Formats: sequence, C-alpha cells, structure tokens
Amino acid sequence: MRRIRHGQATVEFALGAMVFFMLVFGVIEVGRAVFIYGELRNAAREGARYAAAHGCVGSPSVTPSNYTKFLTPYVRDLVQGIDPNALSVTATWSDSLGSGTVPNQAICPNMPNRPGVEVTVTTSYTFQPAIGFVFDVSIPMSASSTMRIHY
Repeated sequence: MRRIRHGQATVEFALGAMVFFMLVFGVIEVGRAVFIYGELRNAAREGARYAAAHGCVGSPSVTPSNYTKFLTPYVRDLVQGIDPNALSVTATWSDSLGSGTVPNQAICPNMPNRPGVEVTVTTSYTFQPAIGFVFDVSIPMSASSTMRIHY
C-alpha cells in the first residue's frame, strides 16, 4: 500500500529555503558593509589629502579651528550610498617632526597647519543592516588617514 505524503515536499522546501535566503541576504549585507567601509576609507584619504593641500598657504587654509567649515562638507560630498549627515568627520594636526626640521618651516612658523605637520582625518559611521528587523544590530565603522603638509 502506498502512503500519500502531499506536504512533505512543501515542508522540506520551507526549511531549505529559509537557510538559503538567510545565506543570500547575509552575503548581500556583508557586501554592503565592505562597500561602506571602502567609502569611509576613501573619504578619510581624500579628506587628509584636502587638508594637507590646503595648509597655511592654501586657499582656503584648513586649520583645527575651521575644519568643520571647509573639510567636513568636502568629505561628506564624497561619500556615496550612505547618509552624509550620519557621517562623522574629525581632523587632528600633530607636529611629529618638531620645529625647524622642515625646509619650508619659515613660511608659516607658528601656524598649526604649517609645513611638516601631519594631519589625520578620521571618518566614522554606524552601519545599519537592511535586514535589521531580524537582528537589531548596528556596527560602528571608522577609517583614518594621515598625510604630511609639505607647503
């Protein structure tokens, strides 16, 4: 006698499809996270380049007191695929060489953005997965880049 099993295939499909779709959406979310981290790295690098190129003789001159006016909007305009208002941009200047070790030091002797000073730009963003309703997770991401002001 033959047994009739009408629902067996449906149950097997439901169990297998659940695992399959979790894997597919997991791969998509990891891809989004890697993309956003790449955007953060690029924005930090371009921000450091902008700050280094706009030292004390640059126009506009980017300093620790005005970087939020010039540098932050520049960096936020660079990012794609994320909310620019949720992007945090910080910049720090440090004189790692000491005074008098750079030939162009006399150009702006007492400026915080004189030649020889290193500027570090850090970008931060909180990644929210698109399938966050399943796992209420937020992942803080951050990237930084350091460049030396040469002129």
